[in-house]
Amino acid sequence: MTLYFVNRFYAPDMSATSELLTDLTISLSKDFDIVVLTSRYQMSPGKALKAQETRSGVSVTRLRSSSFGKDRLWKKALDLLSFHLAVAWFLLRKVRAEDVVVLKTDPPMLQLINTSIVRFRKGKVVNWLQDLYPEVAIRLGVFPNIPWLQSFALAWRDRAC
Repeated sequence: MTLYFVNRFYAPDMSATSELLTDLTISLSKDFDIVVLTSRYQMSPGKALKAQETRSGVSVTRLRSSSFGKDRLWKKALDLLSFHLAVAWFLLRKVRAEDVVVLKTDPPMLQLINTSIVRFRKGKVVNWLQDLYPEVAIRLGVFPNIPWLQSFALAWRDRAC
């Protein structure tokens, strides 16, 4: 059995979700086979990190995704979408029946497609919710103010979780 953890950032990144996940996975690696799926880029701009490494007993797979930046919403959306697609492709090829996949909430709505993929592969899904999406995006006004689209996103997220 492999425990997969999926989050956009991981050590050496210093974001809050990265630090929590790093501490947990290092501790769990003493008893479990741990694989972290993450981005090759850190929250702060810089060069891409190595695609594969082992950090304190944790196998880290850094998936290829775009890195257009955060200065425009459409650039950030493309970066998030490309990471979503990279995760989906990886899980579709690698997850086995006895595996457990822990989906965090960075990037937002990671559960939407990937829960179905893990279940299709007969794996188990654990949703680690630290942020509430799309509620946060709706409240901040960055999600389109289209009532049927907001209702659809909320319902889809609830079903995935």
